[in-house]
Amino acid sequence: MHSSMIDQIAALGSELNANQYRIVVLAAQFDTGMEWFRHGYANPATAIARALDIHTSTAREWIRVGHALDFLPGIGEAFANNNLSYAKARILTRWANPDNELVLLELAYDRTANRLTTAIANHVAGDETDSERDERHHGSRSVTGYTDADGMIVIRSVLPPSIGKPILETLNAIIKLVAATPATLADPSDAPIDCQVVSGCCWRSL
Repeated sequence: MHSSMIDQIAALGSELNANQYRIVVLAAQFDTGMEWFRHGYANPATAIARALDIHTSTAREWIRVGHALDFLPGIGEAFANNNLSYAKARILTRWANPDNELVLLELAYDRTANRLTTAIANHVAGDETDSERDERHHGSRSVTGYTDADGMIVIRSVLPPSIGKPILETLNAIIKLVAATPATLADPSDAPIDCQVVSGCCWRSL
């Protein structure tokens, strides 16, 4: 009997996950071994990205996960044995430490990857004060961006509510103003004055 298409996808996905474990471990070892430096690269992520024709941020994440597994043996074993997906391993290694590793691993087993981050956040928030939460939010801030294949700039930000909400409102205002700006406008300084002012306010809030 022929296997169904979903069975074939699951089988290939299992192989992919097993290889993903090996590649993050090797990526971390590549970083530690400094081979990238001897080959003249500025950092290991750039070397990996060029070798595989992938985005540097992807290679950087492999290295981060691989290093994290050195200190999280339970998660590493589950990942190595294909009992944990790479998607879940990425999430867990951002939150886990030797003290809470096993608890978070149980959360991962009981939930889909889509719901894991929320479950972990709720678990962590259950025994932290407001000041501890604010400190955690502060340490988790990030803004990343890249240029996609079409030349468009893609921005991803993780910000505390007190900062993220006004920035989001400002960005929405900018988008509306830009949408009303002629596409032939070459110089941003020629943009309507309202657009320039709102843009400046956005960056000052950062």
